[in-house]
Amino acid sequence: MCGICGGYIINKYSDDKMIVEKSDDYYVRGALNTVRKKCWDEIKGFKEVWFWDGLDNIEARFHGWNTKSIDVKVIHHRPTSSTYNLIEHDYICGYASYKLGNYFFLSLLRAAVRIKQKPYFIASIAFLSGFIISYLKREPLIISHDSAVFIRKFNYSRLFKIFSTKE
Repeated sequence: MCGICGGYIINKYSDDKMIVEKSDDYYVRGALNTVRKKCWDEIKGFKEVWFWDGLDNIEARFHGWNTKSIDVKVIHHRPTSSTYNLIEHDYICGYASYKLGNYFFLSLLRAAVRIKQKPYFIASIAFLSGFIISYLKREPLIISHDSAVFIRKFNYSRLFKIFSTKE
């Protein structure tokens, strides 16, 4: 049964340039979330943390709910992350990656993917720095141990699918 659903984002850069934002079908962007009441109760609402919209999706799945982006276009008049300092944003993402219970290997892979994103290479260093500093500070997880295990298994299964479909 679907616990969270919502539309997909079309970033508007100008009147002539609108681009659909890539996203997996199971991931519903935060501002677009529609949450079933029983699912809301089970995930205990939205958390006031970085990645809250990814966290609610994964917690819903942890509790046995499906999450789905549906065919509803939502025009985003300010392209995603366009007002962020990109280096600071990547640092915070790395920091949050640790607090969500990810292992270093998964975060290293995410940093490797960021090498191709602006600002090139620096984004990867910022992401890994955030993860390592969070680790060195022994920051507490923002989720339960069981949820962290679920997230890691989920991410490893996504990796397996990616590598098993490559020819």
